[in-house]
Amino acid sequence: MLTVSDQYETEMKRLIRPQPFVRVVYGFVNNEAHKSSSIDSTEMIDILEDYGTKIADVINFPESFKSLASFEQDRMRIGNDMYIYDDKNEVTYDRILSSHLCNYEGIFDDVLPTVAFKFDQSQDIYGLTIAFDVINGTYSPDFTIETTNISGITRSMNITDCDSFEWIKGDLSLNGIVEMKIIINKWSVPNQRCRINKINFGVQLTFTNKEMSDSSFSHKKSMDLLSLELSSNSLQFSINNLDQSFNPLNPNGYWRYTQPNQELEVYYGMLLENDKTEWFKADTLYLNDQPKSENYKVTFNCIDRFNCMELDVYGAQIKEQYTQNGITLWDLANTIFDYYWEQTKETGEYKLDECLKDIVTLNPYMEAIDIKQALQLIANAGHCVLYCDENGVITFKNAIDPKISFEDNGHVEISNLRQAFESTKLPQYSYASFQLNYMNGDKENMIIVPDNLDELEQTGFISDKISLEDCSFQENPTIEISYSLPTSMYEIPIVFDSVGNEYATDFTLNYYLKNELIETFNVNDNTFEKYTVLNNVDSFDKLEIIINKWSKPHHRCVINSICFGRVNDFYLDYDNAMDDPKITSFSQIQRIDINYCDKYSLGNTQETQATGYAIEDSNVIFKVSHNRMINKKIYIKNDDVETQVSGVKWIYNFATYSVFEIDKKYLSAGDIVIKGEELKNQTYVKSIEYNEKGSIKQFNNPLVSSIDNAQQISDWLHDYIAKTNTVSISYRGNPEVQPFDIIYAQSDFEKVMTCRTTKNEINFDTALSGTWEGIKL
Repeated sequence: MLTVSDQYETEMKRLIRPQPFVRVVYGFVNNEAHKSSSIDSTEMIDILEDYGTKIADVINFPESFKSLASFEQDRMRIGNDMYIYDDKNEVTYDRILSSHLCNYEGIFDDVLPTVAFKFDQSQDIYGLTIAFDVINGTYSPDFTIETTNISGITRSMNITDCDSFEWIKGDLSLNGIVEMKIIINKWSVPNQRCRINKINFGVQLTFTNKEMSDSSFSHKKSMDLLSLELSSNSLQFSINNLDQSFNPLNPNGYWRYTQPNQELEVYYGMLLENDKTEWFKADTLYLNDQPKSENYKVTFNCIDRFNCMELDVYGAQIKEQYTQNGITLWDLANTIFDYYWEQTKETGEYKLDECLKDIVTLNPYMEAIDIKQALQLIANAGHCVLYCDENGVITFKNAIDPKISFEDNGHVEISNLRQAFESTKLPQYSYASFQLNYMNGDKENMIIVPDNLDELEQTGFISDKISLEDCSFQENPTIEISYSLPTSMYEIPIVFDSVGNEYATDFTLNYYLKNELIETFNVNDNTFEKYTVLNNVDSFDKLEIIINKWSKPHHRCVINSICFGRVNDFYLDYDNAMDDPKITSFSQIQRIDINYCDKYSLGNTQETQATGYAIEDSNVIFKVSHNRMINKKIYIKNDDVETQVSGVKWIYNFATYSVFEIDKKYLSAGDIVIKGEELKNQTYVKSIEYNEKGSIKQFNNPLVSSIDNAQQISDWLHDYIAKTNTVSISYRGNPEVQPFDIIYAQSDFEKVMTCRTTKNEINFDTALSGTWEGIKL
């Protein structure tokens, strides 16, 4: 669930909701200009290239950097996000930093700091954004932009109206430019260096309710919980185009500056009290193709970052340790991402689940495969879901529900903590025990402990600690619940002594993550034997329940039931639904057959002729696809004579794809061939029976390479498929609900049924509506 305020949740539950809003922020940026641009060091003036500065990041702008404390006016204050330079710390500090300081009037009178770019190809840029010192808010109130176009004509524009650390020029058209300089004349604070943290070749356009065309907004998020198909986020929306600014025939319009993969951010808002609007970010998407202009409106189609990726990948490059022992799915995913960023010159963020560090594949060398499918295979082999979050971060998340274990700090012999967690029924009797005023003869539901403890009735947890005269404990009874994976929880129903009508008046819940206390929730002055803890904690892996005071003195703490209830308070009931739920059932699974492979072995010698090449100066670069092989060498083949080529530079050495560089002189000596030893591995089938009757499912993932991994994935697949009902509900639309979220829905047969979300579609036409889909747990 995306984070929203309590007031927002309350308003969304009302029968008549307040006015909702949507906002799409369009990053109208020339991505090709960023890819083809580079720092022109020959034209740079007075710019530091030391002390951790990374000039290229001013146009690549990774998310995080540190601002460097230095001997300047107001630059040595403690805190304020400034850091002392450490040459051993491989971090990026300020990106553009001048060598000289401005004078007491803020003027650079000795030398003007100059940042210079050049472009591999001429670029058309609409708008320009410059972020100066974003940490301290200082800026240049007087600077010059100088551009040179493909015809060699240089134009200069002096800016004297900048009054903020972020300067945005939206009505600036730069056409056919090949060079750009930014020359700093003056700084807003005297006796400081010039700082530029970000330069964006473009601006942002914002579309809101006013610009949206009627019935034109459809935002979909879907997830395959088994990673057998690609998850996706998408948005289609239309805006009014009465001024024809997006008409392709308009020579002064935006059309010529629109490009695939331009970034859009999606926000939803709601009008709350005091005419304040609460906004939250729901998605980060990218333009899929050119907008379509028709009948005074223009339509945009957008997809998520993951589905924008287009490139064939080949797994890991050849290493002896990978060939012999395999590679973790964590390292394989990192290798594939690194290759993609290097080849495309794109930047992006991704987040891997820690569980991928524990799973090894013995088959790291892939045939040519689209990067999306390769990452999908990694997710499936690592029992993860693969999706993009609201910030566009490609995310792998463990999809297996955590294993739960529990223990306590002391209990009597007849106690059964496991029954308190697992039983669906409450105890009907309590056992006689030596406690003050406990064994009264008029208690019909009190019985004697049998000689054979195997004949015990249900009990739940009974502590060996007895409350004192003031109902406190000398040592507090404590139950510890541990999860094998981080989990989230909103609702924890607890039933204390339902037979004796006793309860904890004061108790504490401590939430931990990786052995660090992250939150404490206290309950005081409770007067009920059944109490439901309502406290939303997003990620924890251990929970302590500590009993501080009991309702009666000299009595033991008794807990009959601890349930893991709702993980949030979202309830899709009939007040929110616009139609009855549609239910689809899966067939029962009899057996799952899942393939897995073993280690590589060497086969016969393989040979492939190298044909495609590019000449660079005195060398030639070949790119060759071939069968899977290692120990590769390059030969000149002339008739029946083979001569091994010396001085080969391997640029990429994959088992199924090679990029190498050799001297150009070898081109005229004969055919260039690549030879190596074939790599083979055997594939086996693990068949796992689940029922006597039902369908047989077959799954094949080449990264699965052990019986244990096959068993784990099979159980994961079966657990999902065994949840026999999929649910689809048309409803009033809640954009804070995300795929993989657990929600609670209502049907004719169950007032509250627990479901996991697989799809949430939000439509906007002055009001919200939507379609929710999920599986019943």
